[in-house]
Amino acid sequence: MELFKRSLSLCHWVLVLVTLLVNYKVFLGCEGCLEQERSTLIEIRDSINYPDGHGLTWGQKLSKAGEGLVEDLDCCAWPGIFCTMGRVTAIFIPKTREAKLGKWHPDAGLFAYLEKLSSLTLDGNQISSCDFPQDSPPFKSLQILSLENNQLNESKPDLVVHADRTQILESRNNQLNSIPPCIENLPSLTDLRLQGNKFSTSLDIRGLCKLLKVEVLDLHSNQLLDGSIPGCLTNFTQLTYLDLSNNRFGGEVPLNLLGSLISLEHIDLSDNHFNGVFPFSMWANHVNLSFIDLSGNHQLKVETELPPWVPSFQLRNLNLSNSSLNSVSGAIPKFLATQNNLQVIDLSSTKLSGLIPSWLFRNISKIQYVDLSNNLLSGGFPIPSSPSMIRVIYLSNNNISGPLPPNISVLFPYLVNFSMSNNAIEGNILTNHFSHMTLLSMLDLSHNKLTGAVPSTLFTECPSLKILMLANNRLHGSIELLDSQTYIKSSLRVLDISENSFQGSIKTWIVSLLNLEVLTMHNNSFEGSIPNEVCKMLNIRILDLSHNNISGLIPICLIDINPWMENDMERQNSSLNGVVVDLTTKGRTYAFSGAPLSKMTSIDLSKNALNGVIPSEMGFLKGLHSLNLSYNDLRGGIPSTFQQLLELESLDLSCNQLNGSIPSELGQLDRLTFLSLSFNNLSGKIPQSAHFDTFEKGSYIGNSLLCGKPLEDCTLHPTQAMEKKNEEEGLDVMFYVCLVVSYAIGFWGFIALLLFKKEWRQVYFKKIDSYFCF
Repeated sequence: MELFKRSLSLCHWVLVLVTLLVNYKVFLGCEGCLEQERSTLIEIRDSINYPDGHGLTWGQKLSKAGEGLVEDLDCCAWPGIFCTMGRVTAIFIPKTREAKLGKWHPDAGLFAYLEKLSSLTLDGNQISSCDFPQDSPPFKSLQILSLENNQLNESKPDLVVHADRTQILESRNNQLNSIPPCIENLPSLTDLRLQGNKFSTSLDIRGLCKLLKVEVLDLHSNQLLDGSIPGCLTNFTQLTYLDLSNNRFGGEVPLNLLGSLISLEHIDLSDNHFNGVFPFSMWANHVNLSFIDLSGNHQLKVETELPPWVPSFQLRNLNLSNSSLNSVSGAIPKFLATQNNLQVIDLSSTKLSGLIPSWLFRNISKIQYVDLSNNLLSGGFPIPSSPSMIRVIYLSNNNISGPLPPNISVLFPYLVNFSMSNNAIEGNILTNHFSHMTLLSMLDLSHNKLTGAVPSTLFTECPSLKILMLANNRLHGSIELLDSQTYIKSSLRVLDISENSFQGSIKTWIVSLLNLEVLTMHNNSFEGSIPNEVCKMLNIRILDLSHNNISGLIPICLIDINPWMENDMERQNSSLNGVVVDLTTKGRTYAFSGAPLSKMTSIDLSKNALNGVIPSEMGFLKGLHSLNLSYNDLRGGIPSTFQQLLELESLDLSCNQLNGSIPSELGQLDRLTFLSLSFNNLSGKIPQSAHFDTFEKGSYIGNSLLCGKPLEDCTLHPTQAMEKKNEEEGLDVMFYVCLVVSYAIGFWGFIALLLFKKEWRQVYFKKIDSYFCF
């Protein structure tokens, strides 16, 4: 009997275990979704794939044998579907509808049949409008709805109708031109993000006034938004995040409005048209404030010193760039000394003057980013009393003078970017200035008064260095600093040592900078030839060796360099943030930075002593934008292969000894906007084409045997023109010889008669006397 009871108990446990195993996936929400919900998802799939798309594969999966697709009944395992206890709770299907299918007009009611659906993400699916049939049930559980990057342009996106519980609505980057009424009637909405739409005036967002529970409001980048900030925002007492940046709000900042939003943590009014005076003291009691951005309001006068005040907040981020800061004192805000949590300070282009306070790097222990560039700051470099955690320092375009701190590497051991260009820094770059700075990535000391040589520690002890800018100083010596093995480890991508007094050959060190993308060393005293090793820099896009004493031939191996051999579509653009490089193209010098620099490809070998011919292989550099070989001693003709330089925008071959005709194939270079072939020995007729006809005489002057538009018409073949010119020159010589001989014979013949014939002299002078009365 006891054995029977034990067996029965064991059977019960086995039965429970089997039941649990059978329903395991149901309890975990991985299988067993309701058939009704599965059918609804299939309808949604067919709608997003309509009429003949295959972007969404719900209900299908590969067979175990891999022989094809079979039906998948487990909708909770479908991509982008999330379930709880077998019920669909979230759908995440961004960028699913294929572009070829055009706009999508989903039946919003379908989603409402998923009663437990709380999160729906349909970003980037070309939705232009939604239909919500009257017999559809309301959304019972929807709390998060994301419709970013679609084409919603109607005032009633019905997908949000009857979604009373929705708390987060993201409709960024659509074409809404007013706040839809259905959004106005969402009583639970706390997070509303409508940036990147088409609101034209502040009246178009007046529908916001009913959303009194909103905590997050993002309307940035509605470029046509004009007028003032709606006053009803004063009722948003729970607002913690407000972003109105990159719009066209104008007039004075509504101080009463912002002053009443005491819950604010994040405020961004950057890149608008605000003006007047903005006193920081209005925020003295905003205890939660951590992020302030008023940058890009060029007419706004920000005052942090008057009237006196004590902040109750602790900022993490402060950006006041491109405004007028403390116009009376010009001083760096003193309240920053109390901000112990501050990580980012951007006060660039704010007309600050005076000294940089020593507490800036000392008191703010957590600071990582400081930008004080483009101001009128003076004095020496501020020296903290102890090592700083700072990673980025931008002090360019000021009046800072004196030497760099000798222990800068000890004071800023975590420095990544350091820029002090366009100041008055003097003295030598010392060996220990940047020693052991393993994180240093960008160093810009250009346009200062530095002297001496470049220490090898910049390369040996800064293994992360990618950008080195030393242009326009008084540096000298050679760059033969390291052996090739050390340079091979270098990660340098940009090296600018132009406008100094460097000398020596480039052959011994250029070979090892294999990662370089930009090398500019113009206006120095380098000599010798261009080594073939330069062609091992396979990533080089900009090469400027102009204004030196380099001689020899142009290397044929330039065709090995990838960026010059690839067109714009094939070439992978590089990102060189924070880099400004002066390049000469189209006859002028421009400052390239950002995207234009990352896309530029250029070769400038001008004003050297190069000789020989232009290699025909240079015509294969189809990705080249600018080529300057002027002021050398190049001979021979212009290669006809140049017709393949389809990306070329600027070509300067002036002041050489080139001869022959201008290849007619150059007329196919439709992107060419600057051409200079002046002061060579070119001959023949200038090619005629719609594009070539746009170039003026200055492109061809100094070639006496050239003819055709825009020069004089060609009436003779160039060889006949040469013969005619020689003949005319011979006739000119004969004429002058005859003139001199005739004059000599006539003059001396007459004088001789007067000397030897007395009676002739008497008659002659008597005749002369008759013309005068004494």
